[in-house]
Amino acid sequence: MNYRLIIKNRAVQDLRAQAEYLIRERDADRAIAFLAAAETTFAQLAKMPRLERYRVGSVQSWGK
Repeated sequence: MNYRLIIKNRAVQDLRAQAEYLIRERDADRAIAFLAAAETTFAQLAKMPRLERYRVGSVQSWGK
């Protein structure tokens, strides 16, 4: 069962800004990979909305 995931305009703006930064400072492939990872995360959250965030050092991740 998939739930409805609402992605607010501000979140989309932030993702675009980060992708633009990656294009300028790194390369387009890095920006594409970043956006693909965001889409994958959104799909996971739509399937499992109770997925929790956790941190390992300075890296934020998702898990059960």
